[in-house]
Amino acid sequence: MLNGSMKICVIGDMSVGKTCISNRLIKDQFIDEEKATIAASFVTTKLESEGKEVDVSIWDTAGQEKYRSMVSMYYRGSSGAVIVYDITSKTSFEHIRGWYKDLKDAVPDVAVAVVGNKSDINDQRVINEDEIKRLNEELKIEVYAEVSAKTGENVKKVFLDLLKFMKPKERSEVTCIEHHQIQEKDEESTSCC
Repeated sequence: MLNGSMKICVIGDMSVGKTCISNRLIKDQFIDEEKATIAASFVTTKLESEGKEVDVSIWDTAGQEKYRSMVSMYYRGSSGAVIVYDITSKTSFEHIRGWYKDLKDAVPDVAVAVVGNKSDINDQRVINEDEIKRLNEELKIEVYAEVSAKTGENVKKVFLDLLKFMKPKERSEVTCIEHHQIQEKDEESTSCC
C-alpha cells in the first residue's frame, strides 16, 4: 500500500520528450519547443493508486551529457523512474542500458518504466518489437509503454502502472533537495517532443 509522498525520476537522453511527458501528466498540455532542462526540476501532483490518493513528486532531469554526473544525485530517494527514449532515435534507445545501470547503482530497489515517446509519428519508428522485447527481458523492466506527449496517449497510464510496483522509502532514505525548475535562458537550446 502506498502512503505519503512518492518520488519518480524521469530520465533519458536530451530531446526525447522528458519535459513534455511531465508537462502532459501534470498540466495536460504540450509545448512543442520546450527549453532544455538544466540539472533537474520537479513538480508535485496527486495520482490515485489502489483507491487512495498519492502525492507524487515528478523529477524531470537533464539529458545533456554535461549534466549526466550531476543528474544521478537526483535519483536518491526515488521509488520509481521513467526512462524515456524516442522511438525515432536508435541512439536514445541504445542509451537505455546506461541510464538503467546508473539508476540501479544509485537506487537498487527502484521500480522502472521504459517509455518510448513519439508514438504519434509511428511511421518514422526505427526501433522494432524484437529489440524492445530483448531489452525488457534483459533488464526485467516492470513497465514498458509507448506514449505520445503530443497527444497525451498512454502518458498518465504509464505513471499509474508504475505506481503499482513502487515501494515507499523510509524518510531517512529520501534526500531532500530543494530545487525549483530552472530553464536555460542564455542558450537557445530547444528540444522537440
